[in-house]
Amino acid sequence: MEKISLIPAPGFILLKIIETQSDNLLVVMDTDKTPASTGTVVAVGGEYFHEGGKYIECPVKVGDLAVFKPYGVDSIYLNNEEHRIVPFSNIRGVLKNE
Repeated sequence: MEKISLIPAPGFILLKIIETQSDNLLVVMDTDKTPASTGTVVAVGGEYFHEGGKYIECPVKVGDLAVFKPYGVDSIYLNNEEHRIVPFSNIRGVLKNE
C-alpha cells in the first residue's frame, strides 16, 4: 500500500504527534493549566496574508520538534499515525538539544 501525504493549506502545519517522556523536557502550561502538546513537523503550508496587511511565514521547518497549543487544531490519522493540523499562531516554540 502506498503512503499518503498531505500538504497543509497556507498558514497551517502538519505535525506527527509524539509521546514525550524525558527527564529533560519542561512541561509547558498555558493560562488554562492545559499542557501544551509536542509533535514533529512533517509538512508546512505556504505563507499566508494576514488581515493586518502582512505575509506571515511559517515559524518552523520540517523535522523540528514543535510545542503547540492544542486548541483549535484538527486531528487526523495519516498512514496509521496520529497527526494534527495546526495554525501557525498555535506554535509556541521549538525544542532543541544542547
